[in-house]
Amino acid sequence: MYAIQKIFGQAMWINIGFGAFNLLPIPPLDGWGVISSLLPYKFNDFIYKYENVGYAVLLISIFTGIYSYVTTPIMMAFYYVVSIFM
Repeated sequence: MYAIQKIFGQAMWINIGFGAFNLLPIPPLDGWGVISSLLPYKFNDFIYKYENVGYAVLLISIFTGIYSYVTTPIMMAFYYVVSIFM
């Protein structure tokens, strides 16, 4: 029983990590869709002009570890919400 609980706990952390990473507001990720839909229409030209730079920003943030400063608080908030129901 302990092994099953440990496996599900690790799977939960992995899924929470993927969800938090996907919420980053960088153009190829879903967080960018949320942010860009909330911006006024006058910024559309600027948004679409620099949307291609998002891949480079994403790769740089992954390789330097900058993304963890944003994803860690999101992951902890998700974890606390999930742990309430466990």
